[in-house]
Amino acid sequence: MKRIIIIIFAIIFCISNLIAQDQKTTGTIEDAFRAVKAKDYAKAVTLYNEAIKINASYAPAYYGRGLGLFYQSQYLPALNDFDKAVALDEKYADAYFARGVCYVELNNINSAVSDFQKASDLKPDMAEIYYAWGNALYIKSDYEKAIVKYGKAIEKNTKYADAYYGRAACFRLMKNNQAALTDFQKYISLAGENSEMADEAQRMIDLINEGR
Repeated sequence: MKRIIIIIFAIIFCISNLIAQDQKTTGTIEDAFRAVKAKDYAKAVTLYNEAIKINASYAPAYYGRGLGLFYQSQYLPALNDFDKAVALDEKYADAYFARGVCYVELNNINSAVSDFQKASDLKPDMAEIYYAWGNALYIKSDYEKAIVKYGKAIEKNTKYADAYYGRAACFRLMKNNQAALTDFQKYISLAGENSEMADEAQRMIDLINEGR
């Protein structure tokens, strides 16, 4: 079965909030934000560097730079930036979430789980946190707990296709084929037949229907 870890950071902070919080870095932060959205991560990092020079105590600048580094697979420098962001703002849910995902990439699953717990305490309605948490538990082969977290993600967002896929994969590994079948079918109905994991989901459906 394919590795199911597909986590895409949402750029959760918005421009208006950044402007309201810190006038000194407004222009640079806006440009950096746009660079991240355009997937020009190298440019984003350069701009966040400038923002940090202007105000070295502004947590979102470190978070943003961390995202730019993460997307370039520079996980350790990204981790350092997420560390700095939460050191400056201990209630920065998005930074805990991002750091947790970074820990997953670095195969430090226990630390990832700890950060997902912190993020969920601060942002209990953010479905992506529970999905990422489920992925971390999947890696640990703790399928029962992973199912619970995927279910929580689905509770927060009933159209979260990847969460259905993750839960289906766990059900399949636990030999609960009927539940797996239902979730694989739900994944395809939500994500579409041309989605990244649709072929694998259909293969699982066919195997289950064949009694394998």
